Amino acid sequence: MKRISLILLCLAAIVLLLPACSKDSDTPLYEHDTIKYDANCKILVTYFSWSGNTQHLAQTIADATGADLFRIETVNLYPTDYNECTEVAREELDNESVPN
Repeated sequence: MKRISLILLCLAAIVLLLPACSKDSDTPLYEHDTIKYDANCKILVTYFSWSGNTQHLAQTIADATGADLFRIETVNLYPTDYNECTEVAREELDNESVPN
């Protein structure tokens, strides 16, 4: 009897909570978020990419939006080895410095 009651309780919870997962909600994720399109405005996607992953994503966004693309480059290149690069990044964070 306890097992049947537990199963019925779980089923009732699922039935009641399932509509909360609906994608057809009229309420935006953030109430005050709006995107206003103005054909006179230009879009610029800027990015910094060490490995090329962010570059690929930025290119995809630029292609989808018709944006111009600008790559941020450092004066001093980061090491190509991942572990060495993370050490340099850790030092910059610890020293509260910005990339050069």
